[in-house]
Amino acid sequence: MPEREIIVKLIILPRNHFAIIKIIVLPLNYFYGNVALTFLLINGLNLLPVYPLDGGHVVYNLIFCRNKYLEFVFKIVMGAFLLYYGRYLSYVLSIFGVAVMLSAISSFKITTIAEEIRQVISEEHLNTTNILRLPRELIERIILSVTSKFKSIKNQHKRIATYTISVWEKVIFNKPSIIFSVLMLILYLIILFVTVIALFFAIYTVTNYTNYKIVTKEDGNKIVKLSTYHFTRLMHECEITTNGIKDGEELFYFKGKVIAKGYWIYGKKNGKWSFYNSAGKNISNCYYESGKYIYSDKGEGTKNSYNFLLNFRARLIVNID
Repeated sequence: MPEREIIVKLIILPRNHFAIIKIIVLPLNYFYGNVALTFLLINGLNLLPVYPLDGGHVVYNLIFCRNKYLEFVFKIVMGAFLLYYGRYLSYVLSIFGVAVMLSAISSFKITTIAEEIRQVISEEHLNTTNILRLPRELIERIILSVTSKFKSIKNQHKRIATYTISVWEKVIFNKPSIIFSVLMLILYLIILFVTVIALFFAIYTVTNYTNYKIVTKEDGNKIVKLSTYHFTRLMHECEITTNGIKDGEELFYFKGKVIAKGYWIYGKKNGKWSFYNSAGKNISNCYYESGKYIYSDKGEGTKNSYNFLLNFRARLIVNID
């Protein structure tokens, strides 16, 4: 029954997403958050309406299984989709695309045979799920139809048996009702939408996070050392007071190297702010006194266009109070 398969894919499988989201939302461990994000991404992609993913099976069973021509077009389009994007992502997708397109041809032939067999059998045979319980004459007729449609497998007994079973499964296949299909399609779209939103939220939560550490300075005052990370890479460090005012050293990083650093005194820039290129050489300096800009000078580093962009980016960040 396709209804059971659809319900399993739409209702039971998404429970994994929400269990994983709990791990991401709760600040337990960054490693576990990354693992959870990976599984969420895999499960989310699995719900996409692309055959042969679960989402593709759901759409196929709700819409395209009703007519052999719709089924053929659906599989050809999905195969072409995988073949096209496989050039950019992975050759494995291209192989899947070719396999789906070839299966479209064999599925069309199998469905055609099933339609012919359905017209000549009695109603009592339609309740028989085990093909071996059918009359010998009916089984031989199905085999004869299979060998006539698939001439390349005439002497391949295993493939003939596989196609014969597939034909009978098509014969006894009951298409889901229109009402059931509409309701399940709406449910599928809702779950897909919620999963995509949850995925974006999870990516933002896991890939951008901040650590807070209380540090006692030499004078006995306690400060909070704030560290911001992006995909486990340190991007920013700053010392702030317990009430959230910048007071101490602030550093900005790019690919693990310092690109800007300076000092704050209770919410105001003070002293020398230095900017560096990708090689770690000082390219410019700005000087402040109690929050007021005084002057700037050039460092010893070579100021090429790339370094200028880094310098401009660092200045832009630093000058946002």
